[in-house]
Amino acid sequence: MGTALAICSIALALFGVTSLLLWRSIAKGTTTRHGNFGIRTEATQQSDAAWIAGHEAAAPSLRVFGYVDIVLALILVAIGFFAPDLNSAVALTIRLIAYAIAIGGFVVAMRKANAAAKQVADGE
Repeated sequence: MGTALAICSIALALFGVTSLLLWRSIAKGTTTRHGNFGIRTEATQQSDAAWIAGHEAAAPSLRVFGYVDIVLALILVAIGFFAPDLNSAVALTIRLIAYAIAIGGFVVAMRKANAAAKQVADGE
């Protein structure tokens, strides 16, 4: 069971790195509406102003959850290493909680981006 936890940590680490890369791109101002990277909702794609407002609103969440996801990945590796014979139900529960937190972070960021973009789009 420890190996499964360690393998699952790879996806969590990728979620974290993706969040941090997007956060960094937003901070640098290099995330464009017509690029390949960003939060794509109907509201964020209304205009460049909506895109920027949405991503700026989501940036703090992306940063926090990026680091949280990486920490969760490290915790899964540690559990897998120190408790290789962990009960399968417990291991599954740990993975589900970690993934729920990671996915929840993306949902929070997306909702913040969408709400901020709608405010800009409604004001135009």
